[in-house]
Amino acid sequence: MMKIFIALLSYLLGSLPAGFVIAKFVYKQDIRTLGSGNIGATNLLRNFGKSAGIMTFVFDYFKGILAVFIGKKLIVDGGVTIALIFVVLGHIFSIFLKFRGGKGIATSFGALCVADFKMAMILITIFIILVVLTRKVSLGSVVVASLAPLLGFYYHGISSFSFAVLFIGALVELRHKDNIKRLIKGEEKKLF
Repeated sequence: MMKIFIALLSYLLGSLPAGFVIAKFVYKQDIRTLGSGNIGATNLLRNFGKSAGIMTFVFDYFKGILAVFIGKKLIVDGGVTIALIFVVLGHIFSIFLKFRGGKGIATSFGALCVADFKMAMILITIFIILVVLTRKVSLGSVVVASLAPLLGFYYHGISSFSFAVLFIGALVELRHKDNIKRLIKGEEKKLF
């Protein structure tokens, strides 16, 4: 019963659409009709500036942290894995936006910071280096989504946690399929 509670709570936390709410109530616009149509930090940054992008990232990041922290405290065995999966699923398939949402990077990062801080730091370092060098957030996102499962299996072996990271990595890659196509064609927009 506790596992179901953690799954539902994590999903609902993940479903909270920060970018949509910030755009709607602060800027009086529907972010889904602007730019890439995504509700994530990058699209808010491009359309409304740094403050909007930072606010969105911070909120999405902390809901990942909160979900996994609760999962870890309530269930020693399996709580982290359940929370990790469901908070990201909630973010990507938000119940409040007819099961549409963001691409999962900020929420995954927040969740991973609690689940395995060392892994999170390695991945964010790689992400930052790639974004600074190429100015393409999507490239950093796709690369870390690909590397995360490898690090998961390296640090945790064959485990439910490693397979959870593999699942999330694949989901994030799938959400970036259009970005991947544009990256291959050399048509992806730069952040700055």
